[in-house]
Amino acid sequence: MRKRVRAALALAIIAALLMVPLQAFAAKGKGLAAEAATLTPQTATGQLLAFQVGFHNSGKSTISHFRFDGTVSGGATFHPASSSPCAAASGGVSCDLGNLPSGAAVQLVLVFNAPASPGSVTLSGGFNGDADNGTPGAKDDQWAIPNQTVSVLQSSSEFFGTYELTTAP
Repeated sequence: MRKRVRAALALAIIAALLMVPLQAFAAKGKGLAAEAATLTPQTATGQLLAFQVGFHNSGKSTISHFRFDGTVSGGATFHPASSSPCAAASGGVSCDLGNLPSGAAVQLVLVFNAPASPGSVTLSGGFNGDADNGTPGAKDDQWAIPNQTVSVLQSSSEFFGTYELTTAP
């Protein structure tokens, strides 16, 4: 049963990556755009949940010292299945992305373990870097993502059901 649940979650995440449009918005300044989406709008206690965040540098210069820092509420903990180079940080996740050249984009899938109690989990945060504004090495440009929330329901077999893959004759 546990393998079926994991397989179902993996399929849900993949399907969400292909079908869920990201909520795009323009970040302030320097031609950088950010987007965020909730990949698992609901999950059960103790299961996995996922968010996707993306960044696009449409400015004229490379953004150096580029990173994403996110905080999660509700007792969720970072799961190592997330995009590399992300790692657990106090209360969330930190992703050191290096340099983001002009015209480049990055997409991250951030996976967390849902808390043991029902409620909600919200990802908030943003990214920062130096958008070549005259202070070399400074992380003085900051942009926030819109908060993303997942509902965490009490675990039950009714919530997940079972899934089988069949092929047509």
